[in-house]
Amino acid sequence: MATVTALLCLVACSVLPFRQHPEKPKPEATAGTPRCESSPSHSLWPPWKILWRKQTPPPPRAAPLLEAGTITSISVDGSYVIAELAPGTLVRTGDVLLVTSKGHPVSRLKVAEVQPPCFAAEVEEGSAQPGDIVKR
Repeated sequence: MATVTALLCLVACSVLPFRQHPEKPKPEATAGTPRCESSPSHSLWPPWKILWRKQTPPPPRAAPLLEAGTITSISVDGSYVIAELAPGTLVRTGDVLLVTSKGHPVSRLKVAEVQPPCFAAEVEEGSAQPGDIVKR
């Protein structure tokens, strides 16, 4: 009985005409055609672009100011200072240092010459007085 049914199915399939689905017209592709970004199907396409996003690095952490020395003397015109280095600290020629004091605003120094235990620095901004603390 099973063979008869199989034969009837084969005969029926060969007699029936083959139906093709009508083809939809394909839109012509153009290089400059923008995609519709508002539809949700295109918002994450292609999926690997999510992995290619440029990661912005976190901002650098603020470091506390470290004491570099104490001003011992100032030139007559106030353009240069001589400062004594704090124990265990080194500065290099060209380093920019800050002068902090309660009596006047923060000033800026640029190291000109280093000869331990002292260094000479040019006053770039503000003013300095003997006894002010130099920080980096």
